[in-house]
Amino acid sequence: MDIFTEAPNLLRRYREGAAFRRYVEDRSPLVLTAVLVFLAFSLVTTATTIVFFGTKNLLLMFVAMLMAPFILGASFVVFLFLFFSWLEARSMARLAGRLTPVHGKDTLSLPGLRSALAELPPVPWVFGGIFVCVPLLIAALVSPTTAAVLLTAVLATPILYALLDR
Repeated sequence: MDIFTEAPNLLRRYREGAAFRRYVEDRSPLVLTAVLVFLAFSLVTTATTIVFFGTKNLLLMFVAMLMAPFILGASFVVFLFLFFSWLEARSMARLAGRLTPVHGKDTLSLPGLRSALAELPPVPWVFGGIFVCVPLLIAALVSPTTAAVLLTAVLATPILYALLDR
């Protein structure tokens, strides 16, 4: 998967597709909350990366500070790409009248979770690994509790979104 091609295509589909844009705008409080969770994840993992390397060596801290904007931006973009791709799939399924997307209390059932997993978008594994997983591992080295809270928040976000989606 080429995120450099797919992300602009997703943005173009959002701008030009009335159904997708309307779906997102109708659920803007939920979408904004999810975006804030992803931003918090990116900020905290970037900060813990600086702290981790700052305790090792002054030069490593300097390099980590230079890399911080890239870590922050890239991890946030990966989350936004995945989330909005998932929202697009939900909006298109709803437009087509299919039973997916799962929403409400059906999300907590086994078939509901299976259906939610089936609609997952393609993942940019290289960028996700470098800019999401590695900083999360570094955060776990700095503070395992913080990393656990971040991971729980990020994994619970789409589940709670589907649960609260009308």
